[in-house]
Amino acid sequence: MPSGTPVSIAQSELYLSRIYLEQGQTDSAFHYINNAICQNLPRKETAALHLQKGYIFAFLLQADSATHHILPFLPDASLKQRTEAYRRLFEMYGKKQNEKQENIYMRKYILSHDSLSAERKEMVIEKIQDMHEYKLQRERANKAEMQAAHHKLVFYRIAVTLGVVILILLLLLHRIRVHKQKLTEELKATQWMRMEETLKRKEAEVALAHEQEKLKQQEIDRLNKSVAYYRQLNAITLPSLLRKRNSQGALHLTEEEWDIIQQNTDTCFDGFTRRLKECYPQLTEEELRFCCLVKMDLPMSLLSEIYHIAKGSISRRKMRLKEKMHIENSSFDEFITAF
Repeated sequence: MPSGTPVSIAQSELYLSRIYLEQGQTDSAFHYINNAICQNLPRKETAALHLQKGYIFAFLLQADSATHHILPFLPDASLKQRTEAYRRLFEMYGKKQNEKQENIYMRKYILSHDSLSAERKEMVIEKIQDMHEYKLQRERANKAEMQAAHHKLVFYRIAVTLGVVILILLLLLHRIRVHKQKLTEELKATQWMRMEETLKRKEAEVALAHEQEKLKQQEIDRLNKSVAYYRQLNAITLPSLLRKRNSQGALHLTEEEWDIIQQNTDTCFDGFTRRLKECYPQLTEEELRFCCLVKMDLPMSLLSEIYHIAKGSISRRKMRLKEKMHIENSSFDEFITAF
């Protein structure tokens, strides 16, 4: 994308935003559509970008933001885009149980959809008429060619009556040569196609091998980066925690120390607590802190000392959080590590 034009870059960003919205990943969808809007394209070319941003807000049921980004750009949008925008709006209000707005946009969607269907029907009818006209013209051309061929045939019959036998022999010889040449060309073409297919297959195999090697290297880099994050975070946090032991060896953390732990986690893991709050607003502050400690991959024994409970209670606490966050197909630790 860096080597493309602003229009092509914006289109690529738009496609990525649509993909992430379909997967329900609104943060990534917002990221790419904002990048596309920042390309500063002309107003007519940014209509689709602002409509996409409005669709994301509609998915989040934020009606004011959705209409703010959709309605001003509808005049610059195509009929198909307006139809899609009205559909998104009435579905959003339907989920919000706002029957008045839902009925308004449903009627607009129906009218726009009917107009789109009528436009498509007109295009189909126009294409059918064009095809019919082309067929008539072709028939007239064939008829003219047949008449010209007939006139030529009459002329040749009169002109070459005495040389019919010689002409037939020459024609037979010519056909044999043409057939032989055609067979030779078909054989060469077949051999060439086989060589091209073999070369393409080898190139595909080489490209696949390079891609697999690239993916392996990316996975190694990701793992190394993850390990470096853990080392950095633990190097910052663990000494601070261990210094807080009292004379009996127990840990007691103040609010300021909890804030430091959250700040360290956000620094090393790209705003971890902010992203977790956005995705799971039902979590309490105490539960967010617990997730920070799990994200730092602290051992079970240290978690037990921080909360002054047994290791089994720590495990049960993880299970309760897993049910509260509706985590499926993975353990709580795996989900927090990958988040």
